[in-house]
Amino acid sequence: MKLRVFTLVFVILIVGCSENKHLNSEDSNDMLTKEQIIEIANKALITHHLNMDKITVYYDTDNKEWTNYLRMLREEEAPAEFACFEKEYLEGRNIQAIHYSLGPNIIDGAYWLLIDKKTGEIIITIQD
Repeated sequence: MKLRVFTLVFVILIVGCSENKHLNSEDSNDMLTKEQIIEIANKALITHHLNMDKITVYYDTDNKEWTNYLRMLREEEAPAEFACFEKEYLEGRNIQAIHYSLGPNIIDGAYWLLIDKKTGEIIITIQD
């Protein structure tokens, strides 16, 4: 658990709290489809040299599992870093969480990718 928290905190510290503001993605007609989002995420994970044949892809509908995961990490440690990350990178964005698991269950953990549903930008990749 400590390794997960350290990894996320490390990534957040690298990403930092920039002055960059993001546009609100409210118009659902401009949103990417589930298939497009998964394709973007798959291409991004190939750069991590993962064997996609052995990975379980979990499209986190309504981002419920991501919200639970973030809540758990937020309670563990580094609330200031999480608040900064959420404000600068997630606030006002319509995100989609994709989880790639090394096993049959979501808790088997491998990677979380957060993708902007409007632009297809990969906001962050977290190795679990």
